[in-house]
Amino acid sequence: MTDLLLSPRSFIIHHEDTILVTNRPGWVGEDRTGLFSRDTRYISSYRLTVNGFEPRFLGASRPYYFAATFYYTNPRIGTEPHLIPENSILLKISRHVREGVHEDIDLTNYAGKSVQLTLVLSVGADFADIFQVRGLQRIIPRMAEVRWEAASGTLSMHHRKGDFARTLRYQLHDCTSPPTHSLGSLTFRFELVQGQTWHACVSIHFDDKPAPVHDENHQLSAVTAEFHRWQETTASIESPTMHVVRTYTQAVLDLASLRLEEVDARWFPAAGLPWYTAVFGRDALVTALQTMTVYCPFGVGVLERLAELQGKKVDAWTEEEPGKIPHELRHGELTSTGKIPFSPYYGTVDASLLFVILLYEIYRFTADRGLLDRFYGPAAACLEWAARYGDIDGDSFVEYYPRTPQGYRNQGWKDSGDAVVYPDGSLVAPPIAICEVQGYYYDALRRMAHIARLCECAEDGTAYTLLAERLFERFNQTFWLENEGTYAFGLDPRKQPIATIASNPGHLLWSGIVPPERAGSVANRLLAEDMFSGWGIRTLSSDSPVYDPVSYQRGSVWPHDNGVIALGLKQYGLWREVNRIADGIFAAASCYEHHSLPEVFTGIARSPGNLPVPYLDTNLPQAWAAGSVFMLLRAILGLEPDPAHRRLVVAPTLPEWLPELELRNLTLFDGRLDLLFQGAGLASTVKILRRRGHVDVLRRRGDTVAQPAVHGT
Repeated sequence: MTDLLLSPRSFIIHHEDTILVTNRPGWVGEDRTGLFSRDTRYISSYRLTVNGFEPRFLGASRPYYFAATFYYTNPRIGTEPHLIPENSILLKISRHVREGVHEDIDLTNYAGKSVQLTLVLSVGADFADIFQVRGLQRIIPRMAEVRWEAASGTLSMHHRKGDFARTLRYQLHDCTSPPTHSLGSLTFRFELVQGQTWHACVSIHFDDKPAPVHDENHQLSAVTAEFHRWQETTASIESPTMHVVRTYTQAVLDLASLRLEEVDARWFPAAGLPWYTAVFGRDALVTALQTMTVYCPFGVGVLERLAELQGKKVDAWTEEEPGKIPHELRHGELTSTGKIPFSPYYGTVDASLLFVILLYEIYRFTADRGLLDRFYGPAAACLEWAARYGDIDGDSFVEYYPRTPQGYRNQGWKDSGDAVVYPDGSLVAPPIAICEVQGYYYDALRRMAHIARLCECAEDGTAYTLLAERLFERFNQTFWLENEGTYAFGLDPRKQPIATIASNPGHLLWSGIVPPERAGSVANRLLAEDMFSGWGIRTLSSDSPVYDPVSYQRGSVWPHDNGVIALGLKQYGLWREVNRIADGIFAAASCYEHHSLPEVFTGIARSPGNLPVPYLDTNLPQAWAAGSVFMLLRAILGLEPDPAHRRLVVAPTLPEWLPELELRNLTLFDGRLDLLFQGAGLASTVKILRRRGHVDVLRRRGDTVAQPAVHGT
């Protein structure tokens, strides 16, 4: 299948929260390009000219997400006797990112004679907030303080507003010839004989951080070695179905590139590039849930960081409330000066419930009782928040209602302002009880009941169980749409069902709040022609009067949405539907560069010869898009841990396009497994190839209902 090059104007290299976004030729100056760190754009323009001409771009390579090399040559320059023929100068720029940027510039003369060259490097810094770069706030022109220190070869640019201060340092090392400086531009004049190379080594660093080590090989080796050490701890796959292997492998690489070292050297997943390299509660929790079979330690890092940030007081500006898990933490100027409430911002209705779900899911994969004891208090506080603050009117349902005009109108995972609509297309005003959140609440209550019993808090366990049972009954009475055979999108402020057909009810299957006799009907509605594009399930029915396949959440396809739905379908034994969704998402991934799934693509229907058209402003890589790959394979293989018996229960139902798959280095409890899956559908088999530690494997039929008992193991 032909590769579809996503966002061809951008080229990104990054490491943790330092991101360099350039155009394809490697320069900064167009909208939304720049060097970013901690929500500030440090470089807003960066250009190089040779004798007044911009070099011709030849190509670029990116062997790792943190390193790239660009190649250029020259146009025809000058006239005889000083003519420099075109394509006679080779310019090579090598960059890598690690707490700053290291850059090596090499310019070699192949003109067959000596040439006089003038190279100008122009650097500009606007110190814009990431929200301004994204166009969500107006960029205010700044006059940065510029200083050139010839002795150290350092060009500094500084910005201060109140207590908020940022500094960029552009420092030269091992330069063949010294420059002169004028208004942020460095000019080098030199002569090169035939075959001679001019060289400059540059380090770009921020604020009080030291300059990156300017030994390129040392820097690259350190980052590369760390990356490979991490990769060795993850599960991998082999299969003759190569597009699945490539997609899986790329998803692991995408997650590696999104790691933030936040707590005690534990990794925390950033949400996505380039705009979401920050702590996002919902995104991190979902990503950790998706990656249980690949890299379980993500989950512990997520719990630790979010427990630190858990709400302690009532604050309408940030929407903080006791026990609430935050949505987003930012460090840019707008946040630091109080213009926006992201310090952190708590406007999410589902993160607190997902926190509890994740805690028990980690236990299922690790059997670590100490983890349950450690996080029992924060998890209980999450459910106390749901009962006291989330349930605004005491009807047992959790609603959202924004308290600040600078926050999000919609606070479920579909958080765009126009995402929640009535069947006639008009917007639903908060407070809204969105359907999937009630499912998460039910699942969290049941899981917390198990946690309580394991922690010898039997009375708590009984109370959580009774709340879950009451919610199950009320939800199924109130949200069910008999005429549609599915559940309402949510309840509006009048507590009337929002009868709009959307993807949200698919998450209810994952949470287990759907009675088994209704699951098939919900699945049929999700996979009807107006909802299933062929590439995946749309966020909104194409029959809606406000359906827009190129919008963010009114008809687009989100891989993470489809992964959650697929895992829910498998829990009800609906394996054929799982395989249809997986076929669409894996086929879509194979159309993108490197098989990397974007955050979202358009809902345009799949047909022979067409491609999954990308959403214009998608994040790539994006954590829960990458994580959807692992969730889809978990659904196909039917992987469910049973910590009480220290075993893995499997229910493989391989599709015909994936007749064989080997899963290696699956970490479970204190052991590891290599498993071989073969066959198709209910005839699929599993074989243990290698076992380290005490872990048993039990196979069950793939069409049996694993829900709700699966969460009780």
